[in-house]
Amino acid sequence: MMLRRRRREFDPVRPLIAGLMLLGFGAWFLLDEAGIRVPGVDRLWPMFVIGGGLVSLAAWVAGGFARPKRAFFGVAAVLNGLFLLAFTIGPLDWDRMNVWWPVFPLIGGIALAVRFVAGGGREPRQLTAAFSAAVVGIVGLALTLTPLGSVLGVLGWPVILIAVGALLIFRAVLGVLVRPLAGFASRH
Repeated sequence: MMLRRRRREFDPVRPLIAGLMLLGFGAWFLLDEAGIRVPGVDRLWPMFVIGGGLVSLAAWVAGGFARPKRAFFGVAAVLNGLFLLAFTIGPLDWDRMNVWWPVFPLIGGIALAVRFVAGGGREPRQLTAAFSAAVVGIVGLALTLTPLGSVLGVLGWPVILIAVGALLIFRAVLGVLVRPLAGFASRH
């Protein structure tokens, strides 16, 4: 009995990515051989992160936009790679990462929002997570890049924690009080 193999459709993503990678490496080696200074791998490593993201995005597109996780991973990898490239060859300095760390949750929020949209908006939890991560990133940048951060660092954090704690307690108490009243009103 002879088994027939299913014919697979041609997937252009892998050969395209392999071709682009070979083209890039070839150009890099050619420039180096020609005596033109090119950054080393120690400075270009974020390009691999970007490449992985581009592969994921290309696979998402080639797959008919069927897997939103690929869009999430692709956007997250490309944006993180670009951000890290700003440290390795760009204007940002590794010694200032304590100021720039909020960019990571902001990127996560953007990637989650893309996944939400790519998934047809069917999972509201993703939008909530995207919004939360973006807020953490934006507030974090506001605190690390402005004088507001040093003021809050001295007195603000305890006050913010007390205020958020008081709001949570107020909400819990209000919820306990309103439920019995709502039940009483519906019976009468």
